[in-house]
Amino acid sequence: MSDVLAARLNALDAKTLATLLARRAETDEAFRLWLEAQLAAWDARDQLLPLDPEPFRRQAEALLETARALRPRRHWDDSHSDVDEAALEEVIGQAEPFLAAGNGIDALAILRPVAEALVDTWPRCADWDETLHEFFPVLDALIAWATLSGDIADERRDVLVDELSDWQDRIAEYGADDAFAVALAAATLGWDEPGLSDVLNGRTNDWPQGGQNDWLSGKLIEARLAALEAMGRTEGFLNLSRAAGRHCNHAVMLAKCGRSDEALAIAHTRFREPDSILRLAQTLLAIGHDDAAFELAEWGLPLSAEEPDAHHVHSYSRLALGARPRFSISGLDGGHQI
Repeated sequence: MSDVLAARLNALDAKTLATLLARRAETDEAFRLWLEAQLAAWDARDQLLPLDPEPFRRQAEALLETARALRPRRHWDDSHSDVDEAALEEVIGQAEPFLAAGNGIDALAILRPVAEALVDTWPRCADWDETLHEFFPVLDALIAWATLSGDIADERRDVLVDELSDWQDRIAEYGADDAFAVALAAATLGWDEPGLSDVLNGRTNDWPQGGQNDWLSGKLIEARLAALEAMGRTEGFLNLSRAAGRHCNHAVMLAKCGRSDEALAIAHTRFREPDSILRLAQTLLAIGHDDAAFELAEWGLPLSAEEPDAHHVHSYSRLALGARPRFSISGLDGGHQI
């Protein structure tokens, strides 16, 4: 939206603005569904009301309706999904503020209806889909994170286990065997996995137990770290990230806690990947430790030169030269945007 338009909207009184929105909603179904979901999220976030999942269900179903209606592709150049994937991503993104606040209940009120709509759609488009399947791991990770939030009671997790198991069974025969594997593990195990309490309280420094370090264990660690950070359980986060060998997560949290010297020591002794160095450098920049960030970036230049992706070299160069990149850090994957 342009600054001029924003200024004109801000100048309107509430009644005039409401009239304009209502008029548009009467003639534009997609806008009405979007507006209802936005208002539901606002009510829950700012008015502290229970979040109504129905607006998100209606919006997700409407967005996925085109995928349900399309016939299978017969040729490589046939038209395929007309799903507005950016809009669907925006719906899912509505859960992120609740996740970041440790509010798993309201996050699930958004994520569950979206996931169910995708599950209902999948059998009709599995044979020709090219991109819609990419929403499964996103939803899986976010539902796992929400499930591990402190406000989710055991009884609610039991219900979620049944729901996730049903979804998984329904789509497994259409090629999405492990679509909700992480969320199902999170709902099943919660925080009660044997030995986990000792790790979180710093009584042992080995996780997962027995050296098991498969894909599912790794994703479950990511979800637990995201939940711990959102809940403000910093010591638990540091203990788990150290025990699991998540050196980048550990160093970034140390930096956020004002322990930059310790974070840098870990970077110099443990970091081997340009992504880890870049993420810590960006975190140091964000908290105002510019000199430490630039020194770390310069130290990482030899590693970035070995990276085949030129993006990393460019990002390091910008940091080392004193440029301040725009960035965002995901609670789950440590990703970045430059």
